[in-house]
Amino acid sequence: MSPHHLLFLLVTTLATSSYVFAQAKPYPSNFSRSWQCPNRHSQIPSDYFLSNPDLNAVTVLTSLADIVPSVANISNAAVILVKRDAKDGTPKFKYYGNGHQNFAIETWSCSKIFSAMNGAGLLASQCGAGNGLTQSTKGVYGMTPLGALITVIVTYDTTHPAYSSNALGGWFEMVGGRTRASELAKTWMNRPGECLGANYGATPPTDLSFDDFQPSGCSITPDSSSPGSFSNTLSALTMAEFVKRAVMSRELPEEAFPNTTWSDSEVLLYGAQNSMLFPGLQWGGMSANDLDFLRLGINALEADSRSGGQYRTFSKDGGGYSFVRDAMEVTFNGYACYPVASNLDDGVEYFVSTRVSIPGKQSPALEKLAYDMMHEAMEGINQAIYDGKLV
Repeated sequence: MSPHHLLFLLVTTLATSSYVFAQAKPYPSNFSRSWQCPNRHSQIPSDYFLSNPDLNAVTVLTSLADIVPSVANISNAAVILVKRDAKDGTPKFKYYGNGHQNFAIETWSCSKIFSAMNGAGLLASQCGAGNGLTQSTKGVYGMTPLGALITVIVTYDTTHPAYSSNALGGWFEMVGGRTRASELAKTWMNRPGECLGANYGATPPTDLSFDDFQPSGCSITPDSSSPGSFSNTLSALTMAEFVKRAVMSRELPEEAFPNTTWSDSEVLLYGAQNSMLFPGLQWGGMSANDLDFLRLGINALEADSRSGGQYRTFSKDGGGYSFVRDAMEVTFNGYACYPVASNLDDGVEYFVSTRVSIPGKQSPALEKLAYDMMHEAMEGINQAIYDGKLV
């Protein structure tokens, strides 16, 4: 029996459909903003390697083709498995794809988290080191932490009508700059055929100030370039790597988003530490995504018990109907760490990016079919990892 069976139990009743979860998202019993995945492995297979800053140089196994059919424009998937050395915690990685992990695809809302990190880097470069997502700016609700805006982006919160997820995604593009964002893929990641830099279908809010970020007191000039000059087309492999570099900025500071530090990652993952928009909220940012396909197949109570409350998932979903491709599309980026607190070598840790695109006339039935396919793809990926089929 695979050791992962000690922790992971398929729970088919967890979701009544692929995009309406029967339960409210459960959270770990152990909360810490400085949390780091405690998984350690006494022996790491020889086909795991230290992180390579050149994504094009990594070896990608196409074993996901049996789980997510490798049809360009239909499905794309990439997984990065992580094993940390038991002696010093150094992470090593192994990459999987479904044969179309390098195909540049529309990111939809999944890439808003990357736009936020790009904004953090620009702020730090102009406002001083450490003055990125930890800052606040004035808006209609008063001084508003940027981390609270990220929570709106991830959760699609509607309790603060001045802000929407799509509008704030565009606002962070104005902060970081679309040209700078596009260079994240083209130059920083050496993926010249890919681009991050468009808006997200809504006008950015006009009340949020660019003139007095706090606590730095600095001002920036917002990007006024046309969103139509840029696209949001990134591959599944690039997006999985982007999530990896955001989550692991402590372990791999040399590969962190340009000019960002762990303080920015912490805000991205958990939202603002103190916020008038969400008083007392602990699990904000990417931890708060309710449409979290990483929990498919997970018995949350068992996971919490086995890990001592140390499990985590961070994610961002996106989707919409493409009139250009006449298809309903769903995208998902995420990270999971499921430890077994008392057993060395038993836990799993991984990053994932998936996309499904279903051709057809726009309709509720087509939308449901697309989410059903994402449900099936992610449940298959999760279970393959838990069962030790991807090792």
